[in-house]
Amino acid sequence: FYHHHHHKFHGTVDLTHLPKTMVNCILHGNQFHGRIDLESLPETFVCLSLRENNFSGTINLDELPETMEKIFLQDNKFSGIVNIKFLPSSMDTLRLENNEIRKIIGRPRPDMSLSKDEGIH
Repeated sequence: FYHHHHHKFHGTVDLTHLPKTMVNCILHGNQFHGRIDLESLPETFVCLSLRENNFSGTINLDELPETMEKIFLQDNKFSGIVNIKFLPSSMDTLRLENNEIRKIIGRPRPDMSLSKDEGIH
C-alpha cells in the first residue's frame, strides 16, 4: 500500500516497477506530471488513485490486472481516446472527468460506475 496525497510532491511517476505484492497506490492531490504506463501493474493490484495531478498523454486500459477494481484519474490532462471494452470484470469504478479526453470506446457494464465529462461519448 503506497499512500502519498496532498503533499505537493512533483516530478514523474514510474508505475512499471512497483513491488509485485502492491495492491494500492494513492498519489492524488500532488503536482506529478508526465505520461502513465498502466500496462505493467502488479497482478494483484486493486486501486490506483492519481487524481488531481498534471498527468498527460493517452490512457491504455487494455492490460490491467484482473484484480483491478478502482481507478481514479480525474482532474489531470489526459487526452485522446479511451477504450473501456477490455476492462477487468472486477472493475467497479473508473473516474475520468476533468481531463482532455475526446472519446470513450465501449460501454460500461451495468454494475460499473464510469464518471466522465458531459459530451464525451
